Amino acid sequence: MTNNSFRNTMGLASLSALALVMVACGGSSSSSTPATPTNAAPSAPVIVGPTTAITLHPAFYALSAVDPEGDPITFTVTGTGFTGSGNSATLNATAAGAATITVVAKDSKNASSAASNLTVQVAANRAPQFISQPTGQLTGTSNTIAWTNFQVTALDPDADAVAYSITGTPTFVDNTAAAVTGATVAINATTGVVAFNGTVPSGKTSVTATFTVQAVDKLPGTTTVLEASAGTGKTYAIAAL
Repeated sequence: MTNNSFRNTMGLASLSALALVMVACGGSSSSSTPATPTNAAPSAPVIVGPTTAITLHPAFYALSAVDPEGDPITFTVTGTGFTGSGNSATLNATAAGAATITVVAKDSKNASSAASNLTVQVAANRAPQFISQPTGQLTGTSNTIAWTNFQVTALDPDADAVAYSITGTPTFVDNTAAAVTGATVAINATTGVVAFNGTVPSGKTSVTATFTVQAVDKLPGTTTVLEASAGTGKTYAIAAL
């Protein structure tokens, strides 16, 4: 074999080897696109709060959930009497019975969790009950009469604050059933202490005062009236001194 033939043969072999190396090494300009990660939904919400409530009394609930990717979460609250705001919910029940809150968590990519539920047993609000209506003591000079140490007391079964009032228009008559003018009766809304002021007309022996006291319950720390008691009517005869 001549030298030129040998060189040609070796050159072809080298080119073949190079081609094999390029194929084996994937000598191509194209590249694959990475797969987009699948977004996972938040966990089912956790609802923390009371399972019993009273009508007209707000009940409060804390909401939480975890998103696997750490995305922001919003909560959707449904259920009669329930409202949601941020990570909390409030029940304002107006009727006794079972009330169910349903909460769904959603991340910023619109993936929604499974729904969580909590059932609350709601009892009816109860009106205050009078437990003490003592007779007033009379003091005064001449025909001027005032009550002292006269107090009514009512307790609320639901531990609400109690406020007192006199309903309607009190009536005052003397011992001949004639109307007495200028007499007044008032009650301290907080303590239930009743005060009568007036005079027994000259030549008369007594004044009879008739009035109705009522107690209402209010949410602690508020002026919101929840429910009024049945009025309790009392008639008092005030003798002249």
